[in-house]
Amino acid sequence: MAEKGILYACIAEEERILLQSSQPSSDYDQLVKVILERIPRHTNQQRAYLHGDYSYIYITDNGITYLCVTEVEFDSRAAGAFLVQVKDKYDGSMNFTAELKRLIHHYNTDPQAQKIKSLQAEVGKVKEITMENIENILRRGERLQDILASAEIAFSSAERFKQGSTELHSTMWWKNMKLNIAIGAAALAIIGVVFFFLLVIVCGGLRFPNC
Repeated sequence: MAEKGILYACIAEEERILLQSSQPSSDYDQLVKVILERIPRHTNQQRAYLHGDYSYIYITDNGITYLCVTEVEFDSRAAGAFLVQVKDKYDGSMNFTAELKRLIHHYNTDPQAQKIKSLQAEVGKVKEITMENIENILRRGERLQDILASAEIAFSSAERFKQGSTELHSTMWWKNMKLNIAIGAAALAIIGVVFFFLLVIVCGGLRFPNC
């Protein structure tokens, strides 16, 4: 059963996700991508957005974004402290996923981890995070529904392209394999014919009288 509290976390460079705790739920995966695309570059900041049943909290540091999705009831300062701890521990290794999962489990299950006083060291680095409506990331004239729909279409198109590429690669592989088999069979046939005629010459005729 899924844990309550922090539901998902990832580390990204611009909009490219470097690693994540798990595949994001379809309830919020497109919105995570939209937020990553809209984060201002080359500025260190921390923000929190509220949409539906979820909060989206992130901090940026030297071009790297640390983002998590939580239930709305989860304390945003604790989420911020979690992200600071992730940032401090992250060593650039792709093997950090296990540690990311461990930290999520710790913050979701250890009662002390959710008490701000017990997180004084981390919270000291986290300013008060004011929850903003997700609409605040939109540009003039944009609608969130349209952006999410476009993101979903782009994702579907990418998946279809990937599937088509895989099928094309498989088809071309089989064609090359058949061609290689045909060439190999032809080469063996030629070698067999040459060997036969050499044998005829050495043995003195088609009836092989000298052999």
